[in-house]
Amino acid sequence: MVLSSRATKEREVPLHCRLTLNKQQKRFSVGITIPKHIWHQDKQKVSGKSPLSLSVNAKIQELTNKIQTIETQLIKDQEEYSIDDILNRLFNRNNTPFRTLMEVYDYKYKQMKELEGKAYKTSTIIKCVQMQNSVRNFLKKVKGINDIPVTKVDTKFLNEFELYLKSDRNMAVASYNKTIQKLKAMMKLAFDYGTIQRPAFPNHRFKHEKPKVIFLTMDELAVLEHYKFAQDRLTLVRDIFLFSVYTGLHYMDAMSLRNSNIIKGVDGKFWICYTRQKTDVEIHIPILERTQKLILLFKQKYSTTDEIVPRFSNQKINSYLKEIAEIVSINKPFIP
Repeated sequence: MVLSSRATKEREVPLHCRLTLNKQQKRFSVGITIPKHIWHQDKQKVSGKSPLSLSVNAKIQELTNKIQTIETQLIKDQEEYSIDDILNRLFNRNNTPFRTLMEVYDYKYKQMKELEGKAYKTSTIIKCVQMQNSVRNFLKKVKGINDIPVTKVDTKFLNEFELYLKSDRNMAVASYNKTIQKLKAMMKLAFDYGTIQRPAFPNHRFKHEKPKVIFLTMDELAVLEHYKFAQDRLTLVRDIFLFSVYTGLHYMDAMSLRNSNIIKGVDGKFWICYTRQKTDVEIHIPILERTQKLILLFKQKYSTTDEIVPRFSNQKINSYLKEIAEIVSINKPFIP
């Protein structure tokens, strides 16, 4: 469209683009002025085949193609969109490295990969990918879309996502709290970069469930320790579990121990000096007689070199511990 009211003395008028969507209209300058008499109102283009006409019509067509491409992508990405969404993409407003939720996760992933082994452990990066997959699956299954602009991630989205994690994914409180925590971290990143204008989910509070502490009695521990298993794999997993019991270290920390973590204390006895992976806190654990026997057993029977505890996947350990609990008739969960 042209604005005749802004015609110059040379009877040149500025060319504007007008967008209309759901009864809402917005216009912006194309940055071109043309002689008023060559504008064809019905065709919304410049008449004639002069170099000027061909150049202006080419720019109009190029702009039209860009807008149509943006609208097609918006339809693909989300359920609803506004003229502002089109204009923001057209003019690349809020020049940030991401605009959609999946792009935020991807951006963070690339940052973490660059710092792998320095600021981030490989296991932490893997967990981040798993949490992103939870969001991606939610978008596909519940929303029917592949991605969503971060500007559309609101409290309703959060509540629906929480329900999905609890019902469809059957996540425990601790698990979905971590997944929601990562989502909030991604939205904070979007806020820090100016992609969104205010913090997301300001009133959200995490659900907390008081854990029920389950422990083995001394009699149950004695039964487990002295039981003769027919399969070596069960014996090994039992011994790894006992090592965790005697040291207080969970699976990841026990598997990360090296010979350099064993030091001689001022009392003349041997201690485990270790920095916990999850909290980055240094701890000192006395090596009890039973712990020492297990360390020697691992070294002699399973040929451990720098590692103290033999390599074993967490998934298999959890599976075998359930089998062990049934064999020794202890009706309690064994958590390494």
